[in-house]
Amino acid sequence: MESWGSPPFRFELAWLENPLLEAQLVRWWSECVFEGPSDVVIGKKLRFIKGKLKEWDKEQKEVDYGRKRILEDRLMEIHSLADSGLASAEDFEQQGRLIQEHKELLMLEEISWRQRSRVKWLLEGDKNTAFFHAIASARRRRNRIESLEVEGEIVSDRERIIEEIIAFYRSLYSADGILRPIPQDICFASLSLEASAGLEIPFSEEEIRTALFSLAKDKALGPDGFCLVFFQTCWETVKSDLLRFFLEFFEGALLDKGTGATFLVLIPKIEGASKVSDFCPISLVGSLYKVLAKVLADRIKVVLPSIISPMNYYRRKGEGGILCKLDMEKAYDRVDWAALDFLMGRMGFGVLNLKAMLRCYEMVSGQRSNFTKSRMYAINVSESDASSFAGIMGCGLDVFPATYLGLPLGVGRPKHTLWAPIIQRIERRLATWKRRLVSKGGRLVLLKAVLSNMPIYFLSLFQCLVSVAKRIEQLQRRFLWGGSGSSKGVSLIKWSMVCLPTKNGGLGIRRVQSFNQALMGKWLWRYGKEHSSLWVRVIESKYGSSHGHWESVDNFKNKGLTVWRDILQLKSLFAPGVRYRVYRGDQIRFWQDPWCSADPLRVMFPDLFIVSSQKEACVSECFVREQGKVAWAPKFRRAFFVRELRSHSALLSLLDS
Repeated sequence: MESWGSPPFRFELAWLENPLLEAQLVRWWSECVFEGPSDVVIGKKLRFIKGKLKEWDKEQKEVDYGRKRILEDRLMEIHSLADSGLASAEDFEQQGRLIQEHKELLMLEEISWRQRSRVKWLLEGDKNTAFFHAIASARRRRNRIESLEVEGEIVSDRERIIEEIIAFYRSLYSADGILRPIPQDICFASLSLEASAGLEIPFSEEEIRTALFSLAKDKALGPDGFCLVFFQTCWETVKSDLLRFFLEFFEGALLDKGTGATFLVLIPKIEGASKVSDFCPISLVGSLYKVLAKVLADRIKVVLPSIISPMNYYRRKGEGGILCKLDMEKAYDRVDWAALDFLMGRMGFGVLNLKAMLRCYEMVSGQRSNFTKSRMYAINVSESDASSFAGIMGCGLDVFPATYLGLPLGVGRPKHTLWAPIIQRIERRLATWKRRLVSKGGRLVLLKAVLSNMPIYFLSLFQCLVSVAKRIEQLQRRFLWGGSGSSKGVSLIKWSMVCLPTKNGGLGIRRVQSFNQALMGKWLWRYGKEHSSLWVRVIESKYGSSHGHWESVDNFKNKGLTVWRDILQLKSLFAPGVRYRVYRGDQIRFWQDPWCSADPLRVMFPDLFIVSSQKEACVSECFVREQGKVAWAPKFRRAFFVRELRSHSALLSLLDS
């Protein structure tokens, strides 16, 4: 296999297992003194420590390798003595200590291979080195570029491949020299003076620290080779340099070229990728740049809701419409920075029609619509009109159901075919070879990861069929108990016991249908909490709200959105777990909701509820304020009988308490 050069420096997480290294890092950072801008100084210190770490790692590996050989030889010697009956008590005591020390050395190898495998769901420490090694090797084979198709010719020469890749991205990232119009006279949403001022205050130490420690410690490494766990571990030592860097950045200092240096990694987008365009470019930036970007992102995300306009969409029942799924060619690679600066100052623009809007966006920002990958969907529009419009746009015409962001659009009630891709992906993730390489603890973690991540979006929107739930749990059982093919394996415990919480003696694996109901039921809670969200306003405008905007009106009569109808059917499961706390009282129903006790008042006082004239009234409608005090005054349609007077007295006592 032809070499592509020496591998770059990589900060190994396994190094931090050595208790003496942290003190060494502190000493190395403190003893190197450089002059210049803070980002240049930090870069020089990182390069200095990089050299020291290489020397330290080389020496440590020699020590660890020699120690490992000595341990293995001595353990074999004790094992031989034990077989012959000549081992003493001291030998067995020493054997225990040596086994533990040998495990610690093997742990370092396991941590190193886990870091290379990029596996996030499985932690080291459970003898999964073979699994991490297999995953890392598979990733290397899958991502390695052995050949490229260049002008219809398959090229395997390394130099030609490098030239083609460089030429492609040099062209992609170069300005095209087109003079672009500036939309000066268009009204844009803008930040308030208060929000704008909040973005321009100096960076605080707590703000920087929070951003740094919220980042993953072992993400892919950039040109400097340091993962963020280095800065997190040595925070007290590197803090002063980082604070100086952010102060200089705030005061307008330019970043050094090395600070923004990036590794461009090409990841295949499709199986059998053969052209440069078949690969997705991933930018791996340096650690200092990551922290800066995170701090800025945390600031900006606070004000984004005020400058992002809601989607305006309206269509009468039976009226025709066109839905366009647009594909932007290299969306994040073609943005013109001058246009981005201008648009960030103005935030948004509009044009007369869809085609003009897309073309003008291309002209202003440098973006280019990839109409060959874009699709158009007609709603109550004749096929001839839809084809004509698609021809004008230059994109393909498609029909529902379709897929968007991995989820199906325009589907009716979920069928088994809808879940087939999910089941296939689970089968691939729970492949037999993984079971052979992963420990029992690792199998359990993988089972939880597969169910928690892969079908999560489907389970949160679509009602899972009983047959689908049984099939997923069948795959889980076989993987956990060692079955393969048609073999089920030997079940050591009932599956119902396995699925109990760990505190109740189970293994904490979720039952698919219960998990499905919990995820779908969460939308009922979000509907009552996220009043300003676009999706809530869409549902509310279509079906209406009741109970102080806490619930959607259930008046489908076998019509309407299947997804939302299925979610509303879970109200009977959801409602008993809801508890209310009164604030203004205009969103809680006096009789219907359990706001002052575990049961609604209509259940506690059924005789009063019958004669109430405000059965759907909110709490705020059932009291008056007199001289700063609350006086309860629910209204009734007639005077009370004697037995009802006792109930009314008990009701007022409960309310006053």
